[in-house]
Amino acid sequence: MYNPVAAETELGNKLVTSCLQVGDVYVPYLARMYVPEDLAPDFDEPFKKKTEIAVEDIVTPLQLPAGAALTVVFDSAYYGDERVVAIQDQGHDVVCRLKSDKHVSLQDVVWTQRVDARASTLEYESTTITVRGKEKTYDIASEVVKIEDVGPVKIVASKTDDTTRHYLSTDLGRSAAEILELVEHRWNIETVHEESNAKFGFKQYQLERKQAIERYIQLVFLAWTLVTFAERANVPFWEERGGLSVRLDHAKEAYLVETLLEITEEVPPSLPRAERREQLHELVCEFSWSSFASFFLTVSKTYTPLNERSGFYTSLI
Repeated sequence: MYNPVAAETELGNKLVTSCLQVGDVYVPYLARMYVPEDLAPDFDEPFKKKTEIAVEDIVTPLQLPAGAALTVVFDSAYYGDERVVAIQDQGHDVVCRLKSDKHVSLQDVVWTQRVDARASTLEYESTTITVRGKEKTYDIASEVVKIEDVGPVKIVASKTDDTTRHYLSTDLGRSAAEILELVEHRWNIETVHEESNAKFGFKQYQLERKQAIERYIQLVFLAWTLVTFAERANVPFWEERGGLSVRLDHAKEAYLVETLLEITEEVPPSLPRAERREQLHELVCEFSWSSFASFFLTVSKTYTPLNERSGFYTSLI
């Protein structure tokens, strides 16, 4: 677990998580546990760095619909020249934050300089973007440069309140504002962590095996996704800042309306009042959230990898 006082993780597991985002709508995608190098032999698997897990276990297996394009966005902690190249080799673009001491060079120039030094020579202009339902204004500048072992990239520098940050895009044709929007959207993964824990018990698992923990988290992600796509179609995604609690309320309201409609259609209005009350009671119990949860738990207890339900759970996850 993360200890904010000590600013470090202690007595807990480290996970590499990811989100998929199309337009303004985002959902959690995949999570894999990071196993420290000294513990890898106990898990009978090769040691992988977090960056290797991100590319090999999360990005590479992703199957895109025909004609879809993917841009992989991550923070500077996950940056590595070889990782950027590996993602490009799969046909995807990369947008990420760069550390200020990363060296870049101009096209057809041998010498290099720090990206913060290069950014200080550029001309900045004010740009306003909309992220998570809010407008943000930055002073930004951009330029196409070269990074050794990566090739040509577009760098973007943004200034807010005396703080300058630097970003990279392998898509040279993408505007500086678009790159900044993608960087801002990366924060949605932090929202997933916070609200998954608050609403679906993201950190409350009581499991020991690595595979079991990963499956639990994947079920949490599945619940998030189902709630997101079950909300009413006429409600904007970022209404009230797009919080999961808002979408969960929408999903419950929609479920309640459909349940009431189905119940009232099942009970003939011509029946005596006492008989209608009895049938309504039975139907309410049948359609309640608690009844559905009890049914799911009863079914899940019968699951083993070898029985005939395994295909159902595999496709569910």
